[in-house]
Amino acid sequence: MVTDSLKEEVREPMWEWCQMARLVLMAEFPNFKILSLFHIFNLPTTDLKHSAETQDKMRVAIRELARFFDVDPMRLETQFMFVRSVAFQKKLQGNGGNAEAWRSAVEHITSAKSTSETDAVREVAMRWIAWTGQQCLYRLPALRMTRSSHYKSSF
Repeated sequence: MVTDSLKEEVREPMWEWCQMARLVLMAEFPNFKILSLFHIFNLPTTDLKHSAETQDKMRVAIRELARFFDVDPMRLETQFMFVRSVAFQKKLQGNGGNAEAWRSAVEHITSAKSTSETDAVREVAMRWIAWTGQQCLYRLPALRMTRSSHYKSSF
């Protein structure tokens, strides 16, 4: 029988191992924190509503990503929230996974308005797709970067 004390006995060394693994990742891969911030691109499956605490965490992640990728934080937040709502609808319509829904949303907004409506979010989304190995790489032109010649896509 598995008792609470046995669970705790097993959990304690695992917790220490997890803490050590986290510290090793931070030391060996300094951009690990940036990678973890990309969680904001994960779209829910039922509802976009979030608690105030979750929204605050999302805003912090957006600001940190904006600073790291050198885009205007307010512009990124505004564009992110708008594109996110469209991407959520695309995902609900069955347009694939998260990356495909974001790509489709950016493409939709860009064709209806202009590339300046999505420039900041494209800068960050392109890195999210590339850095995390998302599965819509074959259709990246909609997310093509526009600002930095150093990072211009050749797709």
